[in-house]
Amino acid sequence: RFFKEVTVKEYPETGQAEILLDSRPLKTPAKKPLIMPSMTMAAAVAREWETVGEYIEPHKMPLMTLATTTIDVIDEDPAATVGRVMAYLESDTVCIREGRDGELYDAALIGKQQATEDEEWDVPLHWFEKQFDVKLAISRSLAIEKHSQADTDKVTEWVRNLSLWSLASLEVSTANCKSLVLGACLLDGDLPVEKIRYLAMLEEELQQVDWGMAEGDHDVSKAQMEMWLGASRLFHKIATQG
Repeated sequence: RFFKEVTVKEYPETGQAEILLDSRPLKTPAKKPLIMPSMTMAAAVAREWETVGEYIEPHKMPLMTLATTTIDVIDEDPAATVGRVMAYLESDTVCIREGRDGELYDAALIGKQQATEDEEWDVPLHWFEKQFDVKLAISRSLAIEKHSQADTDKVTEWVRNLSLWSLASLEVSTANCKSLVLGACLLDGDLPVEKIRYLAMLEEELQQVDWGMAEGDHDVSKAQMEMWLGASRLFHKIATQG
């Protein structure tokens, strides 16, 4: 740790704010000014810096990562970020399920998993379909069913109209869940972070019922995912509400 004091400087004329470390403005990894859209966001990121111990550990500073990614990556090419996010919808986790017949079906082994997937994943799926007035295709074999172009366009329009800050939140949550449905649900739905993490790792959770959890492996990955999902939800909330 190379600094002693963390402060936040607000620009009243724009409502923007930045963080100062010992009176020196904080910059992004690309050396750009870390100017955030509100005092609330800057204060939230500043709290991560205030908790830094002897060493700076970026992996424990998710809000800082989201802020710098927005400025250094997303702002450079928003369309590319939209494309990366939308790619997850094509093979969305909640849309790829065990089948009743065909390549993936074995009644003795898969029947229970199929029922659990339908019961659990239908909750965010139905929320998503109602939220965007779409009907997503469900795949129950190795051949992935395509969503209609009209429905894909509706979702794309929503993603494209997000602020850069919220787009950062959506990309991180979607990538962690491997699901745009769960990513959108995290941002604008009301399911708890822990539940969304569970749904994203449902297949692994079902396997652990039979085989148990490897401490120091599965438990760590769950904690890390929940940290990133929680930060993404908070970052989006700050970005939209100030």
